[in-house]
Amino acid sequence: METLARIIPPRLDYFGMLDDLARGSAFGKASARMVYSSYTDGISAYYIFERTAKRRANETAYIFEGQKYTWKETQEAVNRLAHYWIDQGFKRDDTVAFVMPNKYNFIVCWLSFMALGVQPAFINYNLTGDSLVHCIKVSEAKAIIFDLDCVPSVRSVQKKLSGLQLYVWKDGQSLVDAKGEAGLEKYWADAKWHVIEPNAYSQLSTATIPHKPYRTGLTWKDPVCFIYSSGSTGLPKAAPVSQAKVTTGSLTWSKFCQWQPNDIIYTCLPLYHSSAALLCVAAAWSSGSTVAISRKFSASKFWSEVKSVDATVIQYIGEICRYILSQNPDPEHDKDNKVRMAFGNGMRPDVFEDFKARFGIQAISEFYASTEGNTFLFNYNQSTFGSGAIGRESFLSKRLAGNYILKVDPDTQELWRNSKGFCEEAAFGEPGELLVSINEMHPAKGFSGYKGNKDSTNDKIEENVMKKGDKFFRTGDLLSRQPTGYYYFVDRLGDTFRWKSENVSTAEVTEALHSYDGLEEIAVYGVQLPKHDGRAGCAGIPQDSLKGLDLQGLLAHAKENLPKYAVPVFIRETKKQTKTSTEKVITTQLKKEGVDPSKVDGDKIYWLQGDKYVPFKKADWEALENGKKSI
Repeated sequence: METLARIIPPRLDYFGMLDDLARGSAFGKASARMVYSSYTDGISAYYIFERTAKRRANETAYIFEGQKYTWKETQEAVNRLAHYWIDQGFKRDDTVAFVMPNKYNFIVCWLSFMALGVQPAFINYNLTGDSLVHCIKVSEAKAIIFDLDCVPSVRSVQKKLSGLQLYVWKDGQSLVDAKGEAGLEKYWADAKWHVIEPNAYSQLSTATIPHKPYRTGLTWKDPVCFIYSSGSTGLPKAAPVSQAKVTTGSLTWSKFCQWQPNDIIYTCLPLYHSSAALLCVAAAWSSGSTVAISRKFSASKFWSEVKSVDATVIQYIGEICRYILSQNPDPEHDKDNKVRMAFGNGMRPDVFEDFKARFGIQAISEFYASTEGNTFLFNYNQSTFGSGAIGRESFLSKRLAGNYILKVDPDTQELWRNSKGFCEEAAFGEPGELLVSINEMHPAKGFSGYKGNKDSTNDKIEENVMKKGDKFFRTGDLLSRQPTGYYYFVDRLGDTFRWKSENVSTAEVTEALHSYDGLEEIAVYGVQLPKHDGRAGCAGIPQDSLKGLDLQGLLAHAKENLPKYAVPVFIRETKKQTKTSTEKVITTQLKKEGVDPSKVDGDKIYWLQGDKYVPFKKADWEALENGKKSI
């Protein structure tokens, strides 16, 4: 702490002239200098974990399904597994594909590769078929590490993944029953899969993985991992997450949220997402807090899981909070918890105060960021002032961060430019797209783009925005800013929408549906529903194409080729579809009309109920409005 005190005073109030973002960033950068000071020939976020593991060796680092793991136990498991990977021939700068659900072993595996300078690509384990193959191939991985629970999806595409080494993680935490596991033994022996069993490598050395040759020479631009981002141009894209981003996020976020070593942080979000991986797991490496991992979110089990681990901090994505609030109130027990704060993104303003009040939560730490982006907004809120905002910036920190909310043409959704050819900032309260200036010389302000996808990378860069020669990152998000400095999320732009806490690419869904029964003209878009967060997927199909179409066959095809959250919830018959000069269907009006029967001009609508599409009626819409039905 003496070194840190020489860089900045211990009291963050010294930065009172700046807002929370500037204060936290200054603290994080100073901390980063301290961490790197002992390793002048290489930078790695791994050192944050390693130092905390030494400092808090016998304290609990992780909790998973009732089992507690200390920092020392975790460090030893990481070292053993890293030695196993060395024996298997893995070397620095290799890429491996992770297809693993939420388990303690995910973190151990990640850290073992981080110790070696190997870069894992975190793949959504819900993916199947061509989407899964695409994500693995685009990562350029030399091997796939997958859990026993993910065997069926990997097995189904194995023939398309020739040349890759396959490692299946077999442990007592699997959901596969003993009979099913036994039936797979012969298969993976014949397929020449490597089977990783904890007992098999438990005898390996726990010796520290040396700095050289595994981490020496690493720079702040080098990737720690790859996390996938759905975008407007097709299938998921692998975004490199740099050493600078992980380190700054870890050191800064824990300070933003005022986490303490005795905090227990509960997350049920998928670890393949940046929210859980970076702002929960990695951030706790800095604070030394305990992370309690749940396999997946369950509204009915949420609070029982939180209470069972004595969590003091919970992580959310906006939709989760609404689902939790929809559970029957229990006045005697709703506030019977130890949670002092919740953190996450996407909590809508109408949920913000109700969530705090019902469950007795003192603070909500809402943020805005993206995996591939180069900005960060933050709102640590303990009052009604700024409730529902995604962040706040003073004029000074706004200019330092390079954040601009720019005018957008409401019809084309393209950036509006004046007679001189430059963009203009939106007025206070006026929705506009957030663009962020790119500075490749700054560790946190560069834009690395997407691995092996130059076109998509270029699509996210806008040039000559405020002046000739400048470059900006396009977030694709509509925000508004108030005179108080608070930012509010308005909507997604372009061809992605958010549903069930996932980003859905309309291009990916369109491509999947096009391959069914000769369907050609399909308009895929998201529609807003009463009392639901995000947008539900809707596929607009021309009237002529819909006649005689086997909707149940289409549904089966969609389920086979898309993750569950991307399967269209609604099918709309469209009498006509307006197109651009490049033959792209214009969905602006379709989005405005949604699936409200009073607005669709008599078009037939079907919605997914159970395992089939059935007609969607006015009474169904009213039931959604009244909260009697939900999706």
